[in-house]
Amino acid sequence: MQRRITFQWLIIFVAFNAFIASILLSSNFVVLFSPDHDFSNLNEYLPYYRILIMFAFVMPLLILLFPRVLYGIPQLTVEELELIQSKKKKSNFEKTELEVDDSFYELSQIILNYIEIDKPYLNPRFSIRDIVVTLNIPQHHVSFCFNKVLNTPFPTIKNKYRIEYVKELIVKDKEKRYSLEGLMKEAGFTSKNSFFQAFKEIEGCTPKVWSEQQKVA
Repeated sequence: MQRRITFQWLIIFVAFNAFIASILLSSNFVVLFSPDHDFSNLNEYLPYYRILIMFAFVMPLLILLFPRVLYGIPQLTVEELELIQSKKKKSNFEKTELEVDDSFYELSQIILNYIEIDKPYLNPRFSIRDIVVTLNIPQHHVSFCFNKVLNTPFPTIKNKYRIEYVKELIVKDKEKRYSLEGLMKEAGFTSKNSFFQAFKEIEGCTPKVWSEQQKVA
């Protein structure tokens, strides 16, 4: 529905401005290429020109004053709303001091649910673009959810899920089939430095130390 509204708005905007441009150009051509080059009647049309020019400025201004007309807000299905309500009590992120539309909190939960269930973070090339394409959400909405609603940048959340996955593998890997490099690759990391740095930032120690602690526990 939002796509249709946006498309209709753009058609009206382009058509209206094309109409104004065609009138101005045609009237100028008529005057300039008239046989007598008589400009005496031009003053009669100046009020109409001013009105057309005013509308030409007003239309783009509407986009700035009413951005939701063009961009809209997230539209959620009944199933998604039910899922949100069931997880609302378990949600551990706090609302920011900014005044944010409730639909963005709901959308944030949809994004987290997608990451938890589908595990797209296991793909080394996982990016915000994957969320945009899979969930069919505008990229500026996704970025807003991470930065303003969840208060956590996308790379940090991605690394948290990857580290949790590494910890699961360490606990389940009783036969020691995985090396640290193997764990790194399984979780979607492509660099040892980024893997160790992310693990230490989140857990406060290296993967090896954490693994030894689990044995003691």
